Amino acid sequence: KGIRRLAALPPWDVIVQGKTSGRLVEAASIDDLPGRFDKAIIVLMEKVEGDEEIPAGVVGLIVAHETPLLSHLAVRARQGEIVFIVCEDADCYAELKSFLGKQLVLDVSAEDVNLGISSGPEQKGVTEREREVRQERAWVPDVLLCPDRKLLPLDQVRPANGGSKADAARRLEELSQIEEAGFVTSPGVVVPFGVMEESLNKASALEQEYRMLAGRLNELPQSNFSKTLRKLQGIISQLDVPDEIVSGVMEKFPRDDRLMVRSSANCEDLEGLSGAGLYDSIANVSPTEVAQAVRQVWSSLWTRRAALSRQKLGIPNDKAHMAVLIQQMVVPEISFVMHTVNPVAQHPDEVYVELAAGLGEALASGKIPGVPYRMVCNKHTGSVCMLAFASFSYAIWPGPSGSLIQKTVDYSRTGLSKDKVFRNRLGGRLGSIGRFVEDSEGIPQNIEGLVLKDRIYLVQSRPQQGVF
Repeated sequence: KGIRRLAALPPWDVIVQGKTSGRLVEAASIDDLPGRFDKAIIVLMEKVEGDEEIPAGVVGLIVAHETPLLSHLAVRARQGEIVFIVCEDADCYAELKSFLGKQLVLDVSAEDVNLGISSGPEQKGVTEREREVRQERAWVPDVLLCPDRKLLPLDQVRPANGGSKADAARRLEELSQIEEAGFVTSPGVVVPFGVMEESLNKASALEQEYRMLAGRLNELPQSNFSKTLRKLQGIISQLDVPDEIVSGVMEKFPRDDRLMVRSSANCEDLEGLSGAGLYDSIANVSPTEVAQAVRQVWSSLWTRRAALSRQKLGIPNDKAHMAVLIQQMVVPEISFVMHTVNPVAQHPDEVYVELAAGLGEALASGKIPGVPYRMVCNKHTGSVCMLAFASFSYAIWPGPSGSLIQKTVDYSRTGLSKDKVFRNRLGGRLGSIGRFVEDSEGIPQNIEGLVLKDRIYLVQSRPQQGVF
């Protein structure tokens, strides 16, 4: 903050640029908003968690604290073309409150932020045609239910049987075998679509209640919505996970390995629908405890944020299915999220990367005060420009008995902070990897990965949202 003042820098950080108009309202957080809005609103907020679902009618977000530009919330804002800025300056933020209830124009570019009173009529939240377009973008593919195959090796996974996330893990594994790839991947297996449904079918009384609750969910008033979701999750928590899954995982991974158990729904990681952070991924799971983690991922079909997202996009609940990607967990020195087109400047030659010590949960959410490392890497020249040095006070690490713990970060011992040669070398490698994966997939990518010693692991890749 002191640097901003001394350098006469503006008080804004741009997360999603664009021009929009709406009535300014205030909320402690997105979850405190009452629901969808018929008229367009811009929301002024003290805090975000990073995993929230943005209600229909919200056209702009102004947040009072620094937030990762590649968080799940930022990805959803780009997907929905929702203008998103951060105003960390307390005086400027207080001044914004004087505009509450007024119709504003918010005009945001990579270089400048302009906020003024609108002289035009109040805007509608989402027109019928815009809703139709968004639903077309959010087309959900049909799935192939495979209840007879309880566990698939990664090389047999396709979007139809294991979801786009698991299929992307397969493609990354294949790409990693090419000499110029520059990265490695973790071994994995997949619980395909249909296994959860078969477990439901074997518990006929539970299945009957489940179908009834899911079928009427979108017709319920808001007061009963969350209660029904809890009931649906409670039903899934009672399901038996087939023994073949546990025995297959025990054969694939050593007993002392730790696993990442990830969602791979048919309504996430699509070109027109990211679904980032809507469904659960469970870290630091022992192979012996994989059944409970699988149930948790299955039940995340019915988290509030996931159900609201499907409702907003018009995705029928009976079209949503969950497969599970199980990967060996690598405990990193550094985690990163990378967009292969700079999401702020929209520059196709620039890979934009955010990095943090420890596990990547710090990057996916806005819960931890501070900012990550931020760098821009040129895909062609290998040049690296540091935009920010991390100020997170702690990192997230695996703890005992499957827990996650917080550890204070000593940046004087972190190579990204103290070693320019290390930064430039790592940034150059990440730029090259981003270009390689983007060229292989044919479209810009949102990539998650980690660094351990001299190895760069890629764990996930999905189409990048909001590329103009």
